[in-house]
Amino acid sequence: MVDSKTYHRRKAAGLCTQCEEKAVPGRVMCEYHLLMGRERSRARRKKHKATGKCVECNKKAAPGCTMCEYHLAESRKHNEALRKRHRVAGLCAQCKEKAAPGRQYCEYHLAFYSARQKKRTEERKADGLCVICSKEVVPGHTMCACHLEMQRKRSKEITRAYIDAGLCGTCGKRELHTTTMCKKCRARLNASNRQKRANQRAISRGDFSILEKALETFE
Repeated sequence: MVDSKTYHRRKAAGLCTQCEEKAVPGRVMCEYHLLMGRERSRARRKKHKATGKCVECNKKAAPGCTMCEYHLAESRKHNEALRKRHRVAGLCAQCKEKAAPGRQYCEYHLAFYSARQKKRTEERKADGLCVICSKEVVPGHTMCACHLEMQRKRSKEITRAYIDAGLCGTCGKRELHTTTMCKKCRARLNASNRQKRANQRAISRGDFSILEKALETFE
């Protein structure tokens, strides 16, 4: 164990605080002691994770997490500050590469997170779980009641924001033609409604050919 006086003397001299070797630039230890520290930290974190303890201290980890409530909050605070610095500098939120235009991640991390999310979504759908949180889904939907309501509320807010800005509430790209839609989206909706009515009339007459055609498209 290095005493405080020796620690600060070696640090000021650019030496490893654990020995007299030259420290790695920007760090306080040499390559050897950095590696030893990483291995020791990795072993401790692995042990704590296996026993349900916080990987940063000896407290009990929060349910479903690897850290206690305190270190979770500190980690979120640190990550948010780091992302903010990267955002201001135009860098990826996860690394120091340049972020893709209009995005917060670089091309690599965009592809990585997209593939991971796609795989997770497919697995949850196959298991009949909410694609957001893995809870039980509302029958006929892919989300739980909570996230379904959140999505509906968010959708309404986005639609209202588009309309208030004088844009179509459906596509958000073109100017309003009616009170809520542009000319193109209104025409598409009218055509869809006409087709639905035609299908309903055909089924009421006993003509189920429309259903057969629909089934063919899924085969």
